[in-house]
Amino acid sequence: MICKNCGESNLPEALYCKKCGKRLLDDHCPVCGAEVADGARFCIYCGADLKADVQWQTGAADNGNDVGGVAAENAKNGSVIQEDNGGRAENVEKTGSTYKKVMGIISVAFGFALAIFTTIFVFLVGLRENALVASTANASSNVNISKNYYTYYFFGEVYKDLKQSLSALTPSVFELETNYKAYKTLSYLPAVFGTVISAVLFLAVLSVGITAIVKCAKKLTSGEDNGGIKLAIITYAVYLAGALSLLALYNANAYGEASGALGIKGEMYLSGATMAGIIVGGVLALCSIGCAVAARGKEAFSPSNIPPFVINVVKIILVLVVLFLSAGAVITIQIPDSANSNASFSAMYILSVIKPLLFADFSSKQATAVNISTVFTCLSYVATAAGLIVGALWSANSLSEVKNVSGAKPRGLALAISFAVIEILNMIFIIVAINGYCDYYGETGEQLSDMIEYPAVIACVVLSVLAFAAEIALTVLHYSNVKKFDKTL
Repeated sequence: MICKNCGESNLPEALYCKKCGKRLLDDHCPVCGAEVADGARFCIYCGADLKADVQWQTGAADNGNDVGGVAAENAKNGSVIQEDNGGRAENVEKTGSTYKKVMGIISVAFGFALAIFTTIFVFLVGLRENALVASTANASSNVNISKNYYTYYFFGEVYKDLKQSLSALTPSVFELETNYKAYKTLSYLPAVFGTVISAVLFLAVLSVGITAIVKCAKKLTSGEDNGGIKLAIITYAVYLAGALSLLALYNANAYGEASGALGIKGEMYLSGATMAGIIVGGVLALCSIGCAVAARGKEAFSPSNIPPFVINVVKIILVLVVLFLSAGAVITIQIPDSANSNASFSAMYILSVIKPLLFADFSSKQATAVNISTVFTCLSYVATAAGLIVGALWSANSLSEVKNVSGAKPRGLALAISFAVIEILNMIFIIVAINGYCDYYGETGEQLSDMIEYPAVIACVVLSVLAFAAEIALTVLHYSNVKKFDKTL
């Protein structure tokens, strides 16, 4: 540390010059350590007298020959003031260091809890199905069916249920034998996807989660900065992506009335335990990042850090909205002349709509339409799952960057590009799949096409592009700050 007053070289941690006694950091308050403007007389944060350590020196210099007079007294008093100010500054510095250390420990503790919580709750991920057949004439005859489907359901039980349901069907009930094979294939496809998603979910969460637990534990015991918090957030992101991917397999909501006397309602959604895992995990992740930001103190909210902080937060919100929309009922069918009859479902549910068509004989043109619809439905689900994974990892990366200062280089541009492209491709796949289904019916299909809407699909594309734009803005902001810094050198 070079003294600006006399040019003497001092230790890096020195607060005052060892030769002339002048405070080395003129732009910081010696009492609270806050940054102060040039020429300020008092600190605007604690009210300390910023000129106290120079007044006594001036007095001593003007009366240096009067050893027995006021100069000696001033020098003596000044030494006490200087020593007192230096001591208080050192105490404030220690207090600030302790505060940062405590907040850092709390941040890691929340990350540690997040990793443990997610690793446990991955075994409770599942879906819940509700079906209600209600009669307005006789409420006692209402039938309500509810069932939970947990991830382990896809490792055996689902195939037993399919085998049992398909045992009643024989090739003879189909006009074409090839249609019987196609029906079985379409029945097993969602189950196979569910098994793959469940297996990946278990392996990813357990491997990353256990690593995060170990790293956070080492951080708490040794203080080594090893990226444990980021791994804990990634564990939660994988948990979220896996749960929503399962929902996208079977998500459907339908309501219909028959003669105004009988109502049928069916819906599929995430189970209560899964939603609890998503909510509690999200709170723990936010608390961990919040404490990490708080540990940086005023540095985190300096003028140069506020723009990237706000952009990052907006970007995370946009991506999360896209994730939940894409896993939901993205296709809506409104029955004309019936305000009380409608249906909405995920893209993968189109396979369940196609299956009844296979009982009848159809032309080669209709067969082509069915094949196109089937292929693009599967492509749509693959795109949906990929978008959920990429979006969740992008959100985790962005959440980790929230606690960084403006000098940190954004690293989500590749994920942003991938996410936007996947959402656009998914929209194309869904529209082609629906058109293929409608083409099967010929002229009737045109009327059916008019009933189908894609509000959620369009919203996903628009929001993903906006999130991509936010990532570009962060990158541009980063390099503009770097350029400004280079010019000052």
